[in-house]
Amino acid sequence: MAHQAQIHPHHDLFNLAYYHLKVIERKQIEETTDSIALDCMSCLLALGLTVEALINFAGEVIVPSWKERDNYHLKLVRVCEQLGYKFDESKEPFQTLKELKEIRDNMAHAKPKKRGSS
Repeated sequence: MAHQAQIHPHHDLFNLAYYHLKVIERKQIEETTDSIALDCMSCLLALGLTVEALINFAGEVIVPSWKERDNYHLKLVRVCEQLGYKFDESKEPFQTLKELKEIRDNMAHAKPKKRGSS
């Protein structure tokens, strides 16, 4: 029996971010802050991944000649243009999207840091 399935990773990524948000909120209410910084990191990372997955999903559907491997900024601009939405990096929601992307990139491409003098 043949069948087709559609998989939308942005749903799972968003659910992951939401799960961590709820863990963070519960820890705040219970005043149990054990590992809350790790929960925050996981939540932010999942949100950063979710945004790019959503951009790729929308781009695949609405942007002619979509290239998933293009630069994140270019992809975001192209999706906005196709939707008739004015892209302005100095305004919300684009400031937050830029910040999430930077956080995600810093985690994904983390480099060791040295302190002190030699």
